[in-house]
Amino acid sequence: MDSLLPDEQRRAIEVCQQFAGAQSRFLFTTRNNVTASAASSIEIRGFDQEELADFTSSWCERLRLAPLSANDLEHLMKTTGGSPLFVESVLRLLRGGMPIADALKQWRNHLGLEVRNAALKREVLQLRLEAKKMLVIISTLGSCSFAEVKDILGFSDTTMVDVANDLQTLFLIDSPQIAGTPRYAISTTTRQLVRSLGKEVLPEYDELVKKVHTSKYRSVVNDKATPLRSVAAAINQAMAQIAGGTPDLAVKTVDEVNERLGGRNADLLSVRARALAAMQSSSAGDIRRAFERSYDAGQRKDIFFDQWYKTEIASTDFDGAIGVVDRALKSDAGNSIYWLSRRIDARAYAVQRYQANDPEHAATQVRNALADIKSMKAAAVSSKQPLMVESARRYAEKFSDLQWGIARPSGVMEKWLSTITMQLECIELEDQRVDTYLRLAVAFVGFWKALSANSESAQSLLDQQLRIIKDCYKRAPRWVAQDANFQVARRDLDLVNWAGAR
Repeated sequence: MDSLLPDEQRRAIEVCQQFAGAQSRFLFTTRNNVTASAASSIEIRGFDQEELADFTSSWCERLRLAPLSANDLEHLMKTTGGSPLFVESVLRLLRGGMPIADALKQWRNHLGLEVRNAALKREVLQLRLEAKKMLVIISTLGSCSFAEVKDILGFSDTTMVDVANDLQTLFLIDSPQIAGTPRYAISTTTRQLVRSLGKEVLPEYDELVKKVHTSKYRSVVNDKATPLRSVAAAINQAMAQIAGGTPDLAVKTVDEVNERLGGRNADLLSVRARALAAMQSSSAGDIRRAFERSYDAGQRKDIFFDQWYKTEIASTDFDGAIGVVDRALKSDAGNSIYWLSRRIDARAYAVQRYQANDPEHAATQVRNALADIKSMKAAAVSSKQPLMVESARRYAEKFSDLQWGIARPSGVMEKWLSTITMQLECIELEDQRVDTYLRLAVAFVGFWKALSANSESAQSLLDQQLRIIKDCYKRAPRWVAQDANFQVARRDLDLVNWAGAR
């Protein structure tokens, strides 16, 4: 029980109380607890002399120590009472270079836990630098994979294997593998010791811990539910595998854990989609379906939508990217101004793609983009973000140019009227360039010439558009009004006479 975290100890007892009955019993082992009821506990004796000799022999072989003499074994038995952990700790002191007589004399009449901590400290401080770094990372994360440690430290595979082997003999506990990838953990006692020693272990201890905390990997120690801990461990491992250039292994990692959880964990499905996106063999359809599965499973994090959006942009599916932003805004994921700007960008890409082969679709994207720019500007003004207000103005300029590239070759009256409307919207959105005002005049002339009827209703429509454009010209800023080309266009508009022929 002592090896479990406090919350886990409580949960273990609660579960056993729930399931225990007349036909079943549960047995816990713990350090000697004087407060335990004699009716429900049994004190386990230490090794006898023969058992102690066998146990010591195996540990000496493991720690590469010379066998102890019969006299040493006798003194060891008297000092430790045959306690396996106490004996192990004394042997660790011997491995650190302390003579057995000194070790037994120093720790006689002390608790086994005290000597164990002293032995651990001595061994930690004697580790080589690379091993200390790996131990600090594992103590910070609580549990991690080979791939995570390698990604943080940048060690070669050979160095990683050597260091892991060094630590394996002393401190590391093999955690259950995920998709065949080695995983490591350490006991609570060792973890607490490393954290308490801090810079005594490693001069750059604080810097390394900060690097771990700011990495993409999260600690799994504080997760209370076991499923959450397995999900966090799988995500950390998969992210490291993606970073290490093995996204295929990342897919196996998340699939193995997700299968145990019913295949519907949104976070694991999200990482799976990212892994597929990093695989050259994956099709755009497979990647999109992976993201959609995560979304359908309830994934609504802004980082998920951001990754999905970037994947759609990279595959040049701009309509798909727009759909991702639609979902993000509907889900209230993150900053709405950010998502509006991403959707505007996607619409710009779509206009450039479709303006030659599908001008109607391109024009629709311009129209929708101008609506997004209005919303973005309003939100930026409301939240007092002047930089975003300026971004909205630049977007208006960009879409004025894109719209003009669609409309100018056409002589259809409705399209010229649409051009007038959208160029006016760009001016309202602070596109105060001279060219934008001149486009209004050119579009008006194109609209005028494209009208097929000279009826009263046609003249009324022309008059309406002319009044709107003239009013816009009157409100033009000074630097625009002083431009020679602008002044010529304004005079031409003033001279328009509907009584004569067009």
